[in-house]
Amino acid sequence: MYHASIAEHTNGLPPSADNALINGSMTSIYGGQYSRSTLTAGKRHRVRLMNVATDNHFVLSLDGHQMEVIASDFVPIEPFNTTNLFLGIGQRYDVIIHADQAPGSYWFRAEAQDSAGCGSNYNNGNIRSIFSYEGHEGETPISTAHDYSQRCTDETGLRPHWNSFVPEGRAGAEFTELTTSQLQAQENDGSITIYWRINGSRLQANWEVPTLEYVRTGNTSYPENSNVISLPESGKWTYWVIQEVAGDPFNVAVPHPIHLHGHDFYVLGAGDDTWSEDKVSQLNFNNPTRRDVAMLNTNGWLALAFVTDNPGAWLMHCHISWHSDEGLAVQFLETPEKIDSYASDFDSQCSSWFDYYNGDPQYLMHDSGI
Repeated sequence: MYHASIAEHTNGLPPSADNALINGSMTSIYGGQYSRSTLTAGKRHRVRLMNVATDNHFVLSLDGHQMEVIASDFVPIEPFNTTNLFLGIGQRYDVIIHADQAPGSYWFRAEAQDSAGCGSNYNNGNIRSIFSYEGHEGETPISTAHDYSQRCTDETGLRPHWNSFVPEGRAGAEFTELTTSQLQAQENDGSITIYWRINGSRLQANWEVPTLEYVRTGNTSYPENSNVISLPESGKWTYWVIQEVAGDPFNVAVPHPIHLHGHDFYVLGAGDDTWSEDKVSQLNFNNPTRRDVAMLNTNGWLALAFVTDNPGAWLMHCHISWHSDEGLAVQFLETPEKIDSYASDFDSQCSSWFDYYNGDPQYLMHDSGI
């Protein structure tokens, strides 16, 4: 049965998720239970929301209540109220729920955005938890959902609480374009292997020789498929446009949640068309959204900026698990001369890894390695 189920997905679309969990709990046709939370009437309750799914983006809501959004990806923002909140894979929000409604029990809903191309789920429509006011614990809600339209685009207008100003200057000339595309390669057995690439190259990590080992030995001959982008200058503002382009041989266009390690980035703008330099005038350099996961729209572009103030080898990748597996990532090698090449645990970690991998490893590398 294992091999039959794998065969069913050969040359096919990604599988639908069977279910989703809220705080580790959910119901299904086999049983289970909903996660429950208690509200105190008249109080405000801070809730931290995180999407750790593989391929499902959600819109979240609590029946009968608004959510006051106060932080995105741990960055405090100017608060705003909403009844429905889009949560991409890897994104986090802090919200305040005001317990100011009639005491009772209410559904908290997580709706997968399948019709918007953001992953399907067999249990969609039933991915819920229960919020009950004190004295009403154990009740099953009969509440009604808020109206909304399915989408796979970010919340907009998120303004950091502390003003930040990204230097505009010659930004138009300084943007570096990174294109994402899919490659479908036919193997000798007739099966199709799918890769995701940035600027035509899919990342392939080498666990035996990590990027920091190159830095440590002074070797700058990085393998082409390590997708290293060198940023040697400290304190420099860098500007990036990620553009989704047609794949080969088919155009498989889907949204991508783009995540950067080691930094928050500034989201200067996004669109669902083709980037051109004349769009610079449309970008926001005055206190733009600051976070570390942002949505690249289907067939669209995403304009980002960050300053080189954190030496390291930092991965930027799509947070859809199999897109990362298939190579949709780059590494920013930032001010390597400032990286501590003799970090206290580097040798011990590498030694432990070699002992594990050269022994009888339970997990072998079978994908991009990230």
